[in-house]
Amino acid sequence: MKKVLVILIIVTVFTFIFAQPVSADTRLYAGNLRNSAYGVQATISTPSSKPYLESGAHESNWIGPNTSYWVQTGWITWPSISNAHSYVEVVWTGLRFYQEYDIQNWGTDRQYKVQYEFGWAAYIGGVWKGMWGGGGLPNPPVQVAGLSEVHNSSYSTLDTWFKYIQWKNSSGTYNNFDQSLWVEQGTYHVQKNFLWYYKTYGPQ
Repeated sequence: MKKVLVILIIVTVFTFIFAQPVSADTRLYAGNLRNSAYGVQATISTPSSKPYLESGAHESNWIGPNTSYWVQTGWITWPSISNAHSYVEVVWTGLRFYQEYDIQNWGTDRQYKVQYEFGWAAYIGGVWKGMWGGGGLPNPPVQVAGLSEVHNSSYSTLDTWFKYIQWKNSSGTYNNFDQSLWVEQGTYHVQKNFLWYYKTYGPQ
């Protein structure tokens, strides 16, 4: 009970400091999904150099629940910066928490994880970054995703590997993705090496 109380206090503080309205824009996705999961983890790679991004566009590559409200983590880049940054995003009840962390260099791998504990917890490189619950965030099991997401563009470059993407079952065990729920939208596609090891790419 004490642990749950602490988590709720942390969530309240984060909401007060960082919450902001959710903005709407055009988004295109590529990747794979897995139903009925309690968490998801993957190694997400950056391309060898900064991808081309149209003005006003940005790109994120992430894992997390694929639900109306979510906790997701991965890397993101914008036209105005030269690097990719790891990040956590939480969207619930019309509000948004967003925090960027350290740089993920081009041509490198990093481990990301989102799993349900007392709420949805996010990890970057094995380091716990926070836990969130309530406000419409769903309880598991839920559909989880490993997706690339391009905002406000169909011509920006996508070239991202999702390696050894796994879903967590009700017993707490992680297993490789085993469902063919591929997502390919607009000019963006998936090189399907395995259900659990694939590259998102485009435009094409």
